[in-house]
Amino acid sequence: ASRFCSQASLFGSFRFSFSGIRRVVPGEYLAVDPKGRTLMVAAVERQKFVYIVNRDNKAQLTISSPLEAHKSHAICHDLCGVDMGFDNPLFASLEQNVESSDRKPATPGVTVPKGLCLWEMDLGLNHVIKKATLPVPASAHCLIPVPGGGGADGPSGLLVCCGNFLLYKKPDHEEICCAIPRRLETGSDRGLAVVAFAVHRMKDFFFILIQTEYGDIYKVEISHEEGVVREVVCRYFDTVPVANALCVLKSGYLFVASEFGNHLFYQFTGIGSDASDPRCSSTHPLGREAIIAFKPRPLRNLALVDELQSLSPITDLKVLDAQGTGAPQVYVLCGKGPRSTLRILQHGLGVEEMADNELPGRARAVWTTKLSHQNAFDGYIFVAFDGSSLVLQIGDTVEEVTDSAFLTNVSSLLVALMYDDSFIQVHETGIRHILKSKRVNEWRAPGGRRIKAAAANERQLVISLAGGELVLFEVDDAHTLVETARRNINVESTCMSMQAIPKGRLRASFLAVGGLDNMVRILSLEKDRNLRQLSTQLLPNDATPESVCLATLTGLGANSTDAGKSQDNGVLYLHVGLNTGVMIRSVVDPVLGTLLDQRSRFLGGRAVRFHAVTLQGQPAILALSEKSWLCYTFQHKLHCIPLNYDPLECVASFCSEQCTDGFVAIAGGSLRIFRCQRLGETFGQTVLPLSFTPRAMAALPHPSAAESQAGGDAAGADPSRRASALAIVEADHNAYDESTKAEIRRALKGIKVNQEEEEDKEETDDMQLEEKEQQDLPEDHYGTFKAGPGKWGSCIRIVNPLMAMTIDKVSLETDEAALSCCFCEMEGLPLLVVGTVTAMTLKPKKVPHASIKVFSYDDKFSLSLVHSVR
Repeated sequence: ASRFCSQASLFGSFRFSFSGIRRVVPGEYLAVDPKGRTLMVAAVERQKFVYIVNRDNKAQLTISSPLEAHKSHAICHDLCGVDMGFDNPLFASLEQNVESSDRKPATPGVTVPKGLCLWEMDLGLNHVIKKATLPVPASAHCLIPVPGGGGADGPSGLLVCCGNFLLYKKPDHEEICCAIPRRLETGSDRGLAVVAFAVHRMKDFFFILIQTEYGDIYKVEISHEEGVVREVVCRYFDTVPVANALCVLKSGYLFVASEFGNHLFYQFTGIGSDASDPRCSSTHPLGREAIIAFKPRPLRNLALVDELQSLSPITDLKVLDAQGTGAPQVYVLCGKGPRSTLRILQHGLGVEEMADNELPGRARAVWTTKLSHQNAFDGYIFVAFDGSSLVLQIGDTVEEVTDSAFLTNVSSLLVALMYDDSFIQVHETGIRHILKSKRVNEWRAPGGRRIKAAAANERQLVISLAGGELVLFEVDDAHTLVETARRNINVESTCMSMQAIPKGRLRASFLAVGGLDNMVRILSLEKDRNLRQLSTQLLPNDATPESVCLATLTGLGANSTDAGKSQDNGVLYLHVGLNTGVMIRSVVDPVLGTLLDQRSRFLGGRAVRFHAVTLQGQPAILALSEKSWLCYTFQHKLHCIPLNYDPLECVASFCSEQCTDGFVAIAGGSLRIFRCQRLGETFGQTVLPLSFTPRAMAALPHPSAAESQAGGDAAGADPSRRASALAIVEADHNAYDESTKAEIRRALKGIKVNQEEEEDKEETDDMQLEEKEQQDLPEDHYGTFKAGPGKWGSCIRIVNPLMAMTIDKVSLETDEAALSCCFCEMEGLPLLVVGTVTAMTLKPKKVPHASIKVFSYDDKFSLSLVHSVR
């Protein structure tokens, strides 16, 4: 695949099963030799296949036929490739032989022992042999390969993760054990499970990051000499949400592929070498029984940089138009535990508003320009009104300029910065050319005719006079605005757009003109055939072109349409906006100017107007109708997505020190500055955090909805009060309720884990850091307390879907969990019915008590218990 392509390419597909997904079908585990010579695919039970990877004489990757490494009655718990340098590849599997259990029932309280099986792939003899089986504790659950290869690269071998401790294993090497520090509230009888790890290799150095089920990350350091391990140290590093996988990048970042909720991207700010961090060594006198307790602290070695949105897992979903916009919203319950959220999805990009200022009148247009081409940021904002113009200068603040050379007593049609740092101001009666030396040249429309439309690039300017006459100007090398061509198309022009000057050229090639005859013309701007018609686009009889836009969209990559594409200039598109709300997009041939690949799309009931903008340094287009639509390229694809924002009347790019990639727009009587949040997304999200895992959701209509429909007496009430609400039931197993968690936090605050650390803090002057570490850490990032089987935390939440806020929240009794809910109406009384269980255990599944609770609610959606039945 091309290095500019964002998609992976498939070079081969090899079938190893025909019977679907079963526990004996390989695919659950995959391991690769660190040198990339072989790979092993294993099933949960019995089957394993080994493939040899080579390259042919054309450097194409090839895979051999599979070699079997099966073992009957063997349950595989984990698999990894061992770093053996350039010796024969070696794979390690954590297995459990269940042959005796299959033949007779298992004895209660007796566990089947586990073993660490080593499989060697003999490249010379081309077969797989079982080299050894090493005993491991029954709590072993994860294998981590240790870097090797000889010398300072590493000692090779494996770290076997067991409950509460790490075990270093290697053939012909003594077993080394190191305990894992644990949280203060974790009991000694509860084992810690390692859920993710990352091995990072550097020159003459490596370290391992492991994460437990609580989200705590530990840094594991292995001291070795000539392949012999002397000491293993496990040090508390930081705490992040529980992950499925960790990935350390060479650029100094950590990607956390979260198990539930958003994926996170961190930057390393430290290497975990603080002497005060809790640590345990393999030289500890108690060995694997050592207990090193700690309390989680705010991030010290990591800093959050970005988040990748994720809805996993979705527990319930409803499509409602609770906001009354005419476009339904998707209400999604997702996440688990403290990371649970209610997300309101709306089709379109999310927008972050930076400023909103009232204008002295109704504006017609807005432009932004730099003071000169050497400036990195915009310097002026021009706002056109009926009969006047407003000039604003951008600095630390945006202020009105009264002593500029621009005319403010006319309604501007166009303001542009030319290549020689001169400015062009086009108004209805003429053109004002402001040179860099502040000298002003004027051009008056002949015979008192009015200018109807104008378009410009860095060197060229074209205007349309009343009656359909086009006049083309060019700024020459003497910095003079010179008329170069004139043509009458014999029809009144409604809109115009000029192509931007391609790189390496002095002039643009094409001009698009829309007329009242329902036709769009493509005219040439070449020097030898100025304003010659090249092609036309006929429009429907009832459709008048309100706006046209010629824009070259780059970054489409190898997957874009070949027509109109060049290596340097991308694809030239013609966008036509009709008064019927339809957008027509065509590709312009870069040589002939003909129109190809025509497509249309309905954007809204209002006439479509286009504005060429810049987004992340690339050309883009904003189409304004009932909604604002952004047409841009992202990851080699062309996107056309609405903005979740108020309707706009005109817009321009905006770049300043505070907002480098924004827009300035006119909405009603206000001037707004905003920017798009996350490009490439199809839905904008509004997030409401929840306390426990959401189980079910129900829509609640307003109690007065039926009365207002029948008698109309509530027609004048506030619409937000008449809008429906959402009832969400939340419950978590192995969790405490809110009051119990608050008591545990208060008790833990009074316990000092490390007396020396506390004495050092008292001597320091940085009191802010100490206060920060004493704050309650957010549960969505640091997790919560584990209560044990049969313990539940639960609540019923009422949410306002308009404001995405909680109206009412009812906590249930101790160990009572709400698992289902629905809305019903009895004798005209709206009710919320909730199904609950008490002290339910999951393994084995046992429900001591179950009940149905009926709640009524008032016009403020406050719940009141009406009836409960078991």
